[in-house]
Amino acid sequence: MRKQFALIAGREYQVLSLYPEWAWAIVFAGKDVENRTWRTSYRGTLLVHASGKRSSREALESARSLLCARSKLRPRDLPNEFPSRAILGAVELVDCVEDAKSSWAETKAVHWLLRGAQPLPQPIADIPGKRRVWAWAPTKRQIAASARR
Repeated sequence: MRKQFALIAGREYQVLSLYPEWAWAIVFAGKDVENRTWRTSYRGTLLVHASGKRSSREALESARSLLCARSKLRPRDLPNEFPSRAILGAVELVDCVEDAKSSWAETKAVHWLLRGAQPLPQPIADIPGKRRVWAWAPTKRQIAASARR
């Protein structure tokens, strides 16, 4: 079993919101590059947040095919519905480059290099997302509620 990330109540974390399927891919399917149009100077632990935005049916099917092709997972290994409006786990952001050697890297994008993804024991639900990298500090109540799921 993979090592899980333990949140500390009151500690401020940096968070990145993504479409639910891509947040899931980072935490559970080995997606080691996040493709962005912009750089960040931040390096270190990033919490991975599945936003409340939903992809179109066509975009979701395309994402499912890509997930299977690049991660070697089978369609039955993917969730029927990706979690949304939730913190799923953590990953280390190690650099931002334009020439990543990863099957996840897209052309003409800034590649955020990610390492060591760890899921939370249970997602922290009902967290609204924000644009860019944003700060969030979990409460004891949020961590306890997640542990009871």
